[in-house]
Amino acid sequence: MADHAVDVPDGTSIDDVRVAFVNDAFREGYDRNVTVDRVVFDGVSYETEADSTYVVGSFRDSRCQAGRLKAETLHCNGHFRYGANSVSMDGELTVRARGYTGDERIDVHVGGDVVASIEVSAEPADYTVSVPTDATITDIKLVFANDAVMGDYDRNLFVDYVVHEGTQYQSEDSSTFIDGSFRGGACTSGNLMTEVLHCRGYFAYGQ
Repeated sequence: MADHAVDVPDGTSIDDVRVAFVNDAFREGYDRNVTVDRVVFDGVSYETEADSTYVVGSFRDSRCQAGRLKAETLHCNGHFRYGANSVSMDGELTVRARGYTGDERIDVHVGGDVVASIEVSAEPADYTVSVPTDATITDIKLVFANDAVMGDYDRNLFVDYVVHEGTQYQSEDSSTFIDGSFRGGACTSGNLMTEVLHCRGYFAYGQ
């Protein structure tokens, strides 16, 4: 473990800082993870395992999770956010999904931040994750994060619907914007009224 120093713009506060893990990878015998003990900002030390640190990307209970996890290691693409006492994660999102191969992954983005990751099985199932309390459905994107094609092996993601704050949103509804559906020989985007992503892309509801 070593210290690494970087410059930040004038006027930055600790609440603005995220330390992001951006190149996670896993294959047999090779597994990237990143551990951050602490950051020091303007002479003040902030421990990663402190109650106030918000963590996205710690692997627990067979999936990547987000929250105040008191963890200093990221096993999945995500970030540490320091001084995050103002972040409330009392909102709830349920995703009805399945994968073609059974090892597809959904990254749940809210306002550009990954707040949760879901490992999807080959059987349809409901997956419930926490999202910021003040998030609206238009803030949320379900990103197909690990598309891959290798011979006869082809990851595809199927999302039937999501439920947010008691309201159900169908992926096939005309208000759902979709990026990553394969049509006419290419990955396309638009209000395509489909529940499947064949390419790395996303579902955005209420658009």
